[in-house]
Amino acid sequence: MSVVQQKERSTCCGRLHLWSQDLILILPLTALAVFCAIVFIIMDITSHWAHHGRMRALSWTTEPYTLQVTDFFLWTGSACALALLGWLLTKIICPGAAGSGIPEMRMIMSGIEMPHYLSPRMLLSKVVGLILADAAGLSIGRE
Repeated sequence: MSVVQQKERSTCCGRLHLWSQDLILILPLTALAVFCAIVFIIMDITSHWAHHGRMRALSWTTEPYTLQVTDFFLWTGSACALALLGWLLTKIICPGAAGSGIPEMRMIMSGIEMPHYLSPRMLLSKVVGLILADAAGLSIGRE
């Protein structure tokens, strides 16, 4: 086998090896991206449903130019109730889920171990809290 043939063969095998290493990285990251997209779609649909539920409840009690005080208290009370429920569920499910999570993610990326921070319980608490906060009309950073 000549030197040129050996070089071509090593280049081909090297490319295959690099491609398989890339595939090992790409597949889990793709699965993570699909999972995040599904969670976001579920959050968006649920929040949209809850917000329109508040609108429907308001339209059932409203007659033109009457009951404006009742409408105000119904709208404000439902927002306060949803926000309170989101806060309570976050405190019950996983108290560490309060806040944005950006400082915690920076700590994890710098190498500090936080074993319970990236848990399914934390994800559930964040998702439920964000859905209820968005349905209540609070600003959660999506706008």
